[in-house]
Amino acid sequence: ELTGGVPRFRYTNFVGFGCVVPAEGITEGGLSDYELYIARNEIFARHGRTFANDDLANHFAQQSWYEPTVSPEAFDEDALNAVEKKSALTIRSVEERRGSAYL
Repeated sequence: ELTGGVPRFRYTNFVGFGCVVPAEGITEGGLSDYELYIARNEIFARHGRTFANDDLANHFAQQSWYEPTVSPEAFDEDALNAVEKKSALTIRSVEERRGSAYL
């Protein structure tokens, strides 16, 4: 479903909280490059990270749970737990194999 030309996602349980992609969706063909981009960055957004990219900033600003508190420069990935770190790395590796334009 599109909202203003941007895909709207149904949130499901991913890594212990509501997230855009179920674990089985992190595969070569499971999600579009854009969906993977949103899913990877949602992990950081859940910890208050802000985004310089307008598409990410606008997407997360529409989420009721999003509380932007940490600049990209100040964000410390040590705030992520082991599952979140692994999830972000897994998504990124799929994006890299695909040659995603969103990296």
